[in-house]
Amino acid sequence: MFALSGGHRTWIEKANIMAAHPAPQDGDVVVRRSSSPDTSFVLGTLSVPDQLIYHTRDEAVSQALAFARRQRVRAWFASKGDEFILLGTFGEESITPARSA
Repeated sequence: MFALSGGHRTWIEKANIMAAHPAPQDGDVVVRRSSSPDTSFVLGTLSVPDQLIYHTRDEAVSQALAFARRQRVRAWFASKGDEFILLGTFGEESITPARSA
């Protein structure tokens, strides 16, 4: 019921991947609330924070997912303090090779 064909992972496999990476790694894209009163959300990485500014959370998350997909990394949302929510994984572990006919 939870397993999907076509290279999609089951919810158990996704949970295991999330547990293996509880926080962003260098190069992963991170969205967080800005400390500036002029902006709402910023997009960056651990090594270079605050690269792009967005006025809505939806806009920031959408761009984070697009960048992560293009760069083959993970996208995260920083919630409170050091808590992170994984938005998407686009690296090597999410790629399933095509079956040969």
